[in-house]
Amino acid sequence: MVIDCIDWHEEPAYEFELEYKNAGTHIGMFISWLIINDLVSDWMKEDFADEIKLVLNRQMTGLELLLVAEGILREDYISEDALPFVEAYYSNDIDFSRSYQNDYEKILTNNLTSFYHVADSWENYELLAPALEEAYQIWAEKSSDS
Repeated sequence: MVIDCIDWHEEPAYEFELEYKNAGTHIGMFISWLIINDLVSDWMKEDFADEIKLVLNRQMTGLELLLVAEGILREDYISEDALPFVEAYYSNDIDFSRSYQNDYEKILTNNLTSFYHVADSWENYELLAPALEEAYQIWAEKSSDS
């Protein structure tokens, strides 16, 4: 199953006369976080081993890896343990109090024209990562209570 795809965001990015890759910055940052936190599947680790090493060494961004992966964040890229979190947080599940898109917008889009104007940079990733960590911890605590 596809969780997110750069093509789904292509038209709004083009409306702002931005490059194709701007449509996937948010997906790439999420992929970076998954990789850095070892929440990707064994299959992804095998198929994208070189790219994952580059992301871990910050020689490649998650967006650059996303472009190699045909612009698609797929369910089978995510570890089985992390998938329920991704489905709740990334997909804006009504039962989870946080959403990735809301955190991304709140942290990174201040004073920008749109969601798609966020620069693909490690500096922006560092601003966003604590929110993802916090959301993951909230989800883990909520899941262990169930």
